[in-house]
Amino acid sequence: MELEELSAAISAIYDCALDPSLWSGTLDRLNHLFGSAYSAVFLVQNEPFVPLAYFHSKWDETEARRLVYEFGPSIPGVLETITGPIGLPVSLLSRLNQDGVNQHLQSRFYKEWVEPQGLHDAVLTKFCGTRNRSGTFQLTGWRDWNIDSGELNRLIELLLPHLSRAAMISDMIERSFLELENLQNTVNLMAAPIILIKSDRKICYANKSAERFLETGQILRELNGILTIWDITTRRAFERALAAASYGDNAIGTQGVGIPLNSGDGYPAVCYVLPINNTKA
Repeated sequence: MELEELSAAISAIYDCALDPSLWSGTLDRLNHLFGSAYSAVFLVQNEPFVPLAYFHSKWDETEARRLVYEFGPSIPGVLETITGPIGLPVSLLSRLNQDGVNQHLQSRFYKEWVEPQGLHDAVLTKFCGTRNRSGTFQLTGWRDWNIDSGELNRLIELLLPHLSRAAMISDMIERSFLELENLQNTVNLMAAPIILIKSDRKICYANKSAERFLETGQILRELNGILTIWDITTRRAFERALAAASYGDNAIGTQGVGIPLNSGDGYPAVCYVLPINNTKA
């Protein structure tokens, strides 16, 4: 591998840290450089064994999922790698004696995943390890892949720190998006209408209840993306609270608590204006 190729690969790896969708193409690039068939970055919870994040080169998605969720813990050397030292590239089959190799060749994993796809051995390298989490970089080779090359291990060791940082950042980004999605799903299920707006009353988000509430147009209405309040008294109180909310909790005080709404149907209704940050929108 030329220095320019290595530098380009490292640059691509860091691009993946900010955009996890780039992992597939980047790991394909590493396949080309290493001469391997399949490569992956894998983060797991240790006990119990639970996959947390899995980025892999272009491969059949059904087979890739089977590899992780159906065969993962039973692949020779996987658990040993997860519990072993960081930064040591190890061939999976090199961990096995002859009896172990024979058992591997008779296993479901070999007969249903390895052999049908023309694969053979793999090199796993642990790149991170905490009390409850481990990460590995995996290279799987075709039957004629030269897995005993000292150059292979040297290049893995050069790339490993960069893979480690990028994979951990990608994992944090993915978990943040998942947490945000779960929060949004929870808010959408709430019966109370919830609307997020900027200081100019431009609507940024409305949950399902708020969307239905706005559609009635009885009290609040969305007009060209702007939250509109028809009742003059309510509008003035709301705008005072909104202006104060732009400057944070201390500025708004109790101005945004229980602002009466003229519902028009005889039922009492109130709204609450709460700041979500301390800067002006």
